[in-house]
Amino acid sequence: MLNNINPGDYNSRLHNSVVCYDGYPVNLQVLNQNEFTVSPIHTESKFSSKTIRPNDVKLDISTPDLGYFNIEPGGVKMAAYIERHPVRRWRQGLCSTNCSVHLLSGDAHGRRAREEIHPYLFTKGFEDMIQGRYPSVPEGLKSLTDKKVNSVALSRNIAVSRKDDIFNVWYKRDKVGYMSPGKNIVKVPSEPMAYIVSKFLRELPWVVE
Repeated sequence: MLNNINPGDYNSRLHNSVVCYDGYPVNLQVLNQNEFTVSPIHTESKFSSKTIRPNDVKLDISTPDLGYFNIEPGGVKMAAYIERHPVRRWRQGLCSTNCSVHLLSGDAHGRRAREEIHPYLFTKGFEDMIQGRYPSVPEGLKSLTDKKVNSVALSRNIAVSRKDDIFNVWYKRDKVGYMSPGKNIVKVPSEPMAYIVSKFLRELPWVVE
């Protein structure tokens, strides 16, 4: 652990939070001032639970890069956007008290109450986000033709949602363009920010007009 935290504060600042260990998001439990346990956040993870020392160099309690990830609540697939609140960081890692999740469906983001956030952290999709695993643009757009798919995350910054016969394109939490199904062209409204938006969207291999 690179951060210097008073051992007496381990429990209040780290216990039962999601941090990273060796590149994996893990659930950290404080046993005492000399030992932590780190466990996988979902059953399919390749990470195995272990007991570690607080000074383990593989333990990273800083906030990881956050954004969109793919989830499947109730059998419906959709993208979710997670963000950490801009408040004093007395609490390390991620937990229901310091972050929020917005579910993307159609043309709107729905914010989840803090007590409802915990289950979204403990998913394969969240681990995929931390490790940078996303479907390709063709795979993601094809998946939207399935009525059980409301939206799909294509990167931490970009997601696409289905609204009637149009695919809405999102950069972070802003709707910045739209696509016609079957075409790989993103239409960006003609406005002063269009050039900047187009530059950001070119993070992925599609045509921006």
